[in-house]
Amino acid sequence: MPKRLKNFAHPKVADEYRKRHRKKNYYGDLPENRKVTRKKWTEAEDTLVTAHIISDRDLAAILQRTIPAIQQRRNALKYASTN
Repeated sequence: MPKRLKNFAHPKVADEYRKRHRKKNYYGDLPENRKVTRKKWTEAEDTLVTAHIISDRDLAAILQRTIPAIQQRRNALKYASTN
């Protein structure tokens, strides 16, 4: 069982707070109504993603992509290199 946040009297309130902040940390500060446009991955972006020199959050800000997109691309590149 995960640790509860000590500042909250009720565990449900702590869980809701944690979920909100996990979502914010995961998706960043993108507006909810942002139009999704698909961009092709470049060789330079692939190199940055596979090098894994900086955190996914910083890389997302640099590449203007979401953290899940970076993680999915990294996994796709790993899978493609093994086959």
